[in-house]
Amino acid sequence: MGDPNTTGLCVDFTQPGNDSDTTTQKGIELAFQYDLSSFEDRLGWASGFGVVANYTSQDFSGGSEVDTTSGRGLAVLGDVSIARGLLDFSEEAYNFTVFYEKYGLSARARYTWREGFRTNDFGGGANTSGSSTFSFPVNTLDRGQLNASINYAVTENLNIGVEAVNLTEEEIYQHCVSSNGPLCFAGYPDRRITFGVAYRF
Repeated sequence: MGDPNTTGLCVDFTQPGNDSDTTTQKGIELAFQYDLSSFEDRLGWASGFGVVANYTSQDFSGGSEVDTTSGRGLAVLGDVSIARGLLDFSEEAYNFTVFYEKYGLSARARYTWREGFRTNDFGGGANTSGSSTFSFPVNTLDRGQLNASINYAVTENLNIGVEAVNLTEEEIYQHCVSSNGPLCFAGYPDRRITFGVAYRF
C-alpha cells in the first residue's frame, strides 16, 4: 500500500450507500423461429433449414447516485460524473441462428451481439479496485461473437461432432471511468475448435 501520507498515492476508497430515488427498468423482447420442415415434399433435403432470432431492448431510468472523478485527484480525466445505473446492463442485444436438422445431421451457426455495459468484471475477474480502474466500474465496449457446431449421428449409438467458438476472433476492450476513458484492458480470445465422439452402450 505504501505511506498514506504520500502526496499522489492511489488508494482504494469504498463508501456503501442506498439510492434514495425510485428506479425503473423496462423493455421489450422479440423472438422469431421458423423452419422449412413442412415443405419436405417440395424442397427435399433443403427442408432441414431453419432460423431462430431474438432481440432485446431495455431502458433504465431514475436514481440519483453518480460516480464522479471530483475530489479523487483525477484531473487528467477531467470532471466526469456518470449516473450509477445498473451494472452489466446492455440497452440492446440480439442473436441470430441458422440451423440444419435432417438425415442425422445437426449443424448451426449462431451470432450474438450486445451493446456496451459497465461492469465490475475487470479483465475477466471481479476486481475494480486499484489505480488500474481508478476505483470505477469499467466499460466493456460493444461486442459480437460467432459460434458454430456440426454433429452427425453415424449410427443410433455413435455420434461425432465439431464445435467452434469465436470464429471471427473478436476482441474484448474495457475502458476506465467512461466508454471514452483510457483503455484499461484488451483481451484477444483466440478461436477455439473442439472435436468430440460420443458412443452410447
